[in-house]
Amino acid sequence: MRRACEALFRTALVPVDLSACVAKMKETLDHLSRKGLKNVVLLHVIESTKYGVRDDKRFADVKAKMEELKKDLQSEDFVVSTHIHYGTPAYNILEVSKEVEASLIIIGRSGKSFLKGLAIGSTSEEVIRRATVPLLVISC
Repeated sequence: MRRACEALFRTALVPVDLSACVAKMKETLDHLSRKGLKNVVLLHVIESTKYGVRDDKRFADVKAKMEELKKDLQSEDFVVSTHIHYGTPAYNILEVSKEVEASLIIIGRSGKSFLKGLAIGSTSEEVIRRATVPLLVISC
């Protein structure tokens, strides 16, 4: 059992949308750090359907917020890194999980009903369906 937990808590990919869900993510990461979490990769995807690739203000705002979050989370127990991508959130989350060799994806799920999420195709629902690594889904 110990070896399985060590492998699971090697590297957690944490997609963040910089909303109210961040507080719950912090609590979860604090708890998992006491259980042996080694690396945290924070990812924010700037949605191409909402922002232009040349929206320098949006990129600067996100970078500042991500650095602040990284500073808040930095701990002796685990290493935190940040990634900012542009495009489709679900696709980028799944691709980054491969790039960083994530052993776990910790994703927040908004208050939408499960059926509405399936019908509309929410990011969390798509990641849940397509992920190839274990998931920890946090209700926000």
